[in-house]
Amino acid sequence: MTQTRIAVSHVTKRYFLYRTALERLLHAGFGVKAKPVRAFEALNDVSFEVKAGECVGLVGRNGSGKSTLLYIIANTLAPTSGDVAVTGRLAALLELGSGFNPEFTGRENIFFYAAMLGLKREEIAARFEEIVEFAGIRDFIDQPVKTYSSGMTVRLAFSVTTCIEPEILIVDEALAVGDEAFQRKCIARMADLRSRGTTILFVSHNARSVIELCDRAILLDRGEKLVDGKPDEVIVAYRRMLYMEGARYEAYRQELKAHNGDPKPLLLARETENGSNGNGAPEAQGERQADAAYFDESLKPESMLMHEPAGAVISEPAICLIGSDGAPGSRVNMLKRGEDYIVRYRVRFEEDARDVGFSVSMQSMNGVMLGGGSLVLAEDTIPVVPAGSVIEARHTFSCRLLAGTYFASVGCSAVKEGARQPLHRIADALMFSVLPEKSYNGRGMVDFAFRSGHAVISGGAERDMKAGDQE
Repeated sequence: MTQTRIAVSHVTKRYFLYRTALERLLHAGFGVKAKPVRAFEALNDVSFEVKAGECVGLVGRNGSGKSTLLYIIANTLAPTSGDVAVTGRLAALLELGSGFNPEFTGRENIFFYAAMLGLKREEIAARFEEIVEFAGIRDFIDQPVKTYSSGMTVRLAFSVTTCIEPEILIVDEALAVGDEAFQRKCIARMADLRSRGTTILFVSHNARSVIELCDRAILLDRGEKLVDGKPDEVIVAYRRMLYMEGARYEAYRQELKAHNGDPKPLLLARETENGSNGNGAPEAQGERQADAAYFDESLKPESMLMHEPAGAVISEPAICLIGSDGAPGSRVNMLKRGEDYIVRYRVRFEEDARDVGFSVSMQSMNGVMLGGGSLVLAEDTIPVVPAGSVIEARHTFSCRLLAGTYFASVGCSAVKEGARQPLHRIADALMFSVLPEKSYNGRGMVDFAFRSGHAVISGGAERDMKAGDQE
């Protein structure tokens, strides 16, 4: 049986919101309540377990209780009620510079911080070079940490925290201050630790990192655990909630709670007010027929996210063959590398719009943006679109993707109050596959049209050059 590393049981954290310093003193110091004191629950009855070797991501809006939960698990904050049990050596990177003495040099802080994490001096000395090399701040290692930038500080803290190979690693969005190269380096390090059995619990607003790295994800909102499940499903629920407000937001919260934190029934539900075409978007009369040879009915994007309309509604998204007249032909969702296609969708405008533009983007299965196209430059936009108009956006592209399954997202925007703003967007509007080829040995996801060959430098050969055209 897999060992439980972290067990959170009915944890609640309550704070009191005092009106004056005197009220705080009387209540906290002497238990005197001159007036009723308003309470705020940062966490409300949160329970879950994390097994050994498991990686769990915490997502949620700002103020949802993510950091508070990590502080309680790391034993730097006491819960108001409930219990937390942690089994194994824990290392936590909770905030910038925590555990460092700003007056100490980087070298001194490595020994100081690692000692607090339970390592002996000889163990730290044996790993010192690895820590400095990973942090990439060798030229400044003997300077006081107070002279470091925020990026340098988090580099050093992450390096120390992970190089000691903890049994449990907790990270609270500290990587956000690092540059992209260092963030990728950190994700690779966490993946390596995970492969060696380290339990990881981390907060991130980066959906790509959560999907790629985590076995599970947990959605917190207003201190409550709403969803605990597969990362891609949790991220979709999180994104839906992120763009909701008012009554829609409250209704969605209640729906998630009613399904006991399982988002799948809600992900499968589509916007049905105007009918559905099976792809989740409203259907209109005269939709083009599918090409039976290159259309798979099972390729339906369960992760589709329809954002709230703000003046326009997108419908009928599809990938089509190009007709002899250059217009969209039959619908397809099984594509061939090297062929040209059209992504088209209709937009119905509910209000007047100015400088209207359209966009499309392609993503991998784990949410990595692969590329896209847009019509948002001044010469490409439509100056004025009256309310009631229907426009079909068309994006012609050459499929340079290799065999696999992918998603396409579509959008429409306009200039409002001097800035370009989205009128409507559908994330993962389309799901499609690229067919495999026996005669092509490309790797990865994108065809770069490599022409691989070799040149003989010395030793002699019958031919000086041999090249294989990969097109």
